Amino acid sequence: MYPVAPNAAVALWDSGAPVIYLKQADASGKPSMKTYDLVERVEAPIESTSAVEGTNTTYATKDELAALAGVVRDVDGVIASLKEDVSTLKAKAIVKKATRKDEDDG
Repeated sequence: MYPVAPNAAVALWDSGAPVIYLKQADASGKPSMKTYDLVERVEAPIESTSAVEGTNTTYATKDELAALAGVVRDVDGVIASLKEDVSTLKAKAIVKKATRKDEDDG
């Protein structure tokens, strides 16, 4: 039995096992006990490059990359064309709206 003052805590180490007992007392002096296992924290081993080399990695050829670049250029062209179409449609809508407003005023 180990006395603990109110609102205090004491760490008690077990000399025969890797265990720590934390004895605490609340404001009225009522004690409580928690038990913790003492475990060594070990860093994870660093993965060697040989383990990475063992994976089944597939690389693209220059021809495959060139084909992909061509597809991207084609998509960029389509996007640019769509942007021009949208700009044209917006301009026509603005003109049409202005024309309608002039007709309503007149």
